[in-house]
Amino acid sequence: MLEIFRKYTGLMFVVLILIFVGLVFFGSSNQSLTGPKVVTAHDQDFTRQQFDRFAVRPTRLIQRLLLNGRSNGMQGYLTFVGGSRDNGPDIDEYLINRLSLQRAMEGFGIHASTAEVETFLKESLFWEDGAFNQQAYSEFLEVELKSLGITVKDLNELMGEVICFQKLEELLGAGVETSREVVRFDYLSRQQRISYQVLAYPVTDHLSNPMPTEEEI
Repeated sequence: MLEIFRKYTGLMFVVLILIFVGLVFFGSSNQSLTGPKVVTAHDQDFTRQQFDRFAVRPTRLIQRLLLNGRSNGMQGYLTFVGGSRDNGPDIDEYLINRLSLQRAMEGFGIHASTAEVETFLKESLFWEDGAFNQQAYSEFLEVELKSLGITVKDLNELMGEVICFQKLEELLGAGVETSREVVRFDYLSRQQRISYQVLAYPVTDHLSNPMPTEEEI
């Protein structure tokens, strides 16, 4: 299986995370003690509070990073997962893309360690003039994060996903183009629960049978 995925260019990963954009539904009538469900994606329900924490606040965090010129190393994530725009449809798209990315991370067994996240923050986002800018990092935590109601844990979690996106690009990238349908079929074949079926004709059984004669045809 690994050899199959190595055929795909890293850019084709966008197919994997955008295939299920149409699986987002709004206005669910399901309710629980935590409040009404406002979004359902990948069979996962989100209350307004959960939607805000999973999509709205990370989007605002990403935008604040961009405003402060802190986007080094995030280009691929911003392009294919999103988060750089804050209008309604873009936030909805970011939610499904982020959820799909997390499922891909789980499916491929990819994660980012605490050390990797710290290195990324120091040597990518807050790296200036050949060194880690401790003052800029501390000010960002003190001013920007607090104003957004976001914790350092939230920042580290998001940066961990950025790192995992890079790892997935490396895993899937070998510079060979393939079709959307091939990637979709291979990706769906890894899912335990899917919203539709991919049917395969039993060609091997057919070939094992004798060919019909002209009279039988």
